[in-house]
Amino acid sequence: MTIKENGVYKGLIKKNEQGLNILSMVESPAIEVEYIKMNKEDEPIQIKCEVLNEEKRIVIAPAMVPDLVIPRVSKQGVKFSVYFDRETIFESLFKLSSEQKDQNIDVNHNQELINGATIIEKFITDENRVQSVKGFENMPFGTLFFTAIVTNDQLWSDIKAGKINGWSIDGQYTLEETDVELTEEEVNFLVKQKNY
Repeated sequence: MTIKENGVYKGLIKKNEQGLNILSMVESPAIEVEYIKMNKEDEPIQIKCEVLNEEKRIVIAPAMVPDLVIPRVSKQGVKFSVYFDRETIFESLFKLSSEQKDQNIDVNHNQELINGATIIEKFITDENRVQSVKGFENMPFGTLFFTAIVTNDQLWSDIKAGKINGWSIDGQYTLEETDVELTEEEVNFLVKQKNY
């Protein structure tokens, strides 16, 4: 499939081998939502806060937000955008869990799985179960969250220093073309925000 300049694509799981494979701890999450770190009393502390508890080292952040248009640039330099709906996000979490890939974590998409962080919780917000997450009240239903305990000292230091700020996904999805097309100005604005 050829990616259209300024096209908007819906990410779908259509093949057995597709879906979410790795969670990456990154400096700049594509969804632009950063971690909240938890202290001993489990009170959320914003990433820029300097008072952190060294004991628990718990971080929480969304990894996928439904219908959020994310600007991308292909290897060929083509600017386009992708989004995932609630159904695809649910299917991504189900496959990740059923294939026991939920502990596959790397840093900045380097493809080297680490042992310094452990996922202790994963969930999708919805109308009947988890309606909101403290610190992320503005996230829509269908948002996929991951909570991790960070045991690696260097990784924790990088999180505290703002070098690692949230989750990014690494997976394989079919891109289905939509009727939506962004203008060059809209794409440039989105790309500029991402520093591509």
